[in-house]
Amino acid sequence: MKPHFLRSLLIVLAYSALFQAAPVRGAEASEGDRWYVIRLAGQRAGWMHTATQTEDDRIITHSRTHIMIRRGGIELAIELGTRFVETNEGKPIEAESVQRLAGTDVRQVMVFKEDAIELTTIQGGQRTSSVVPLPEGGFLAQAAAEREMRRQFDEGAHEVSVRTIDPALGAQVIEVTTKRGERTNVEVFGKVVPATVMLTSVSMMPNLTTREYVDDEGRMVRSTVAMLPGMEMEILAADEALAKAELDPPELMAQTLIEPDRPMRGPRELRKARYHVSFD
Repeated sequence: MKPHFLRSLLIVLAYSALFQAAPVRGAEASEGDRWYVIRLAGQRAGWMHTATQTEDDRIITHSRTHIMIRRGGIELAIELGTRFVETNEGKPIEAESVQRLAGTDVRQVMVFKEDAIELTTIQGGQRTSSVVPLPEGGFLAQAAAEREMRRQFDEGAHEVSVRTIDPALGAQVIEVTTKRGERTNVEVFGKVVPATVMLTSVSMMPNLTTREYVDDEGRMVRSTVAMLPGMEMEILAADEALAKAELDPPELMAQTLIEPDRPMRGPRELRKARYHVSFD
């Protein structure tokens, strides 16, 4: 599996989890607990869990994603976890992310100060620390960004953009833009749910758009995004038991191969060749 594909997959998983916790409106922590099934290329590949809890004057947003895929005869596990802590007023306090890919762990911790971010990265037993200035133009902490998006949509907006920081993507501001689409019915594990289509894109990957189906309670029940031509990632609302049920990891290596539309004469003897590649 090529590194750029895995990097793109991690980015998509990161911002797919970004706003999936339930709205924070003084609700109990259990109301912010959500489980999802992840499918890749039509096969169940793993799960995603998001949760929001309040502790005293702090809001803590968690997400964890686990995916299993096959590369030839080898199974590859990908895990991504994030945690964002902020005050009830939306002031960021700290954030962290953990990425596990092919047995390698990378942990990054951000501590927000008045005019800077203290950044610590731990990888392979090595710790590096640095101090970076706060991003120019300002940003909203994670739960505050979600509240702001919901507030504007509740007031009738059809398109909302917010600037925030996703712990999985480091100490950089990303702009998340969501457009309200049509009303429709969507099927989720045999159940038909009335929903509103929401089209979401992130500044880091502006050409990649996630199509989300949001129910009348404002909860995402299904989302789809095309990772590559012919390879779609799908996220479906579920319970914990279904999300964590045993699965047969999809084989994705073949999905990245290009099959010629005609036989090639002596391909192993060729010294030069010209190919024309197009996507339908």
